[in-house]
Amino acid sequence: MQKETLFLKVVIIVLALAVLTGCIFAVPGLIQAGNDFSSHYRYVFYGGAVGVTSTAILFWIIIWQAFKILILIDHDNAFSQTTIKILRLIKWLAVAMGVVYALELPSLYVLADHMDAPGVLMIGIILTGASIVISVFAALLEKLLANAVNYKSENDLTI
Repeated sequence: MQKETLFLKVVIIVLALAVLTGCIFAVPGLIQAGNDFSSHYRYVFYGGAVGVTSTAILFWIIIWQAFKILILIDHDNAFSQTTIKILRLIKWLAVAMGVVYALELPSLYVLADHMDAPGVLMIGIILTGASIVISVFAALLEKLLANAVNYKSENDLTI
């Protein structure tokens, strides 16, 4: 089990570094683009910078929680209340990401209309949908794991 979790830990670290690199370049780029546009469209880019930063922070918290689950798996403690709490936190963080992305959709619509680039709006819709799917999946895993933990505790009591 250690090899599989090691692979997943490496993938998580690579994802976190990729998002960090993207934020290092994207946020200043959005602010600079906002400075270059007319004052009517600046809020789109400044709001985008705030949205990217806030969702990146939420993403890193989710990544850290997933890393903690992998550590629990390594210690043969995957079926525990701690894992259920972590999955519940991941669920709500993913909901928060979806809300942030949904709040960015009107700004993306204005940008897509101004630049005549509907793909910009589609990216926002896809990110919002992906966050919702992740939160639903985390909720499903939380319920399944809660049932498994209850079943395990009942079996531990009966001999």
